Parts: sequence; structure tokens; C-alpha cells
Amino acid sequence: MNLKHPELLQHANYWDGLWRQSSSGETLEVTNPANGKLIGRVPRVSRAEVASAIQSADAAFQRWRQETAQKRGQVL
Repeated sequence: MNLKHPELLQHANYWDGLWRQSSSGETLEVTNPANGKLIGRVPRVSRAEVASAIQSADAAFQRWRQETAQKRGQVL
């Protein structure tokens, strides 16, 4: 893999402000469909972990939607 800044590639899932591994430690391989080469591995999370991420995203969205368009634009 030829990344200019490989340290930016995280082999984790991000939710609720944290980079996370799966509770089981299992991972899934991510390959480049054009050539089949391995790009990296990501955590294979459980249904409970997915539900936690969804709840976290929903809570964040509820706060975000209360911000004005101007404030959201500044953040972005």
C-alpha cells in the first residue's frame, strides 16, 4: 500500500469519540477489489457493538441538529 501518510489509516472503528477494536478481537480483511491485495483489517464487531455505535450516532445527531446552519458550517 502506498499512502503518503500511512499513520492516518486506522485499523479500528470510530464511535462515541473513540477508536475501538471488537470485544472478541476478531478482524475482517479489507482487500482492493481491483487487484485483490490486502489493504488492511477492521474489527469484526458484534450486534451489540453495532447497536452501541448506532445509539451513539443518533445521540450525536440529536445534538448536531440543534445547531444553527452557521455553526455547523463553521465546524465543517
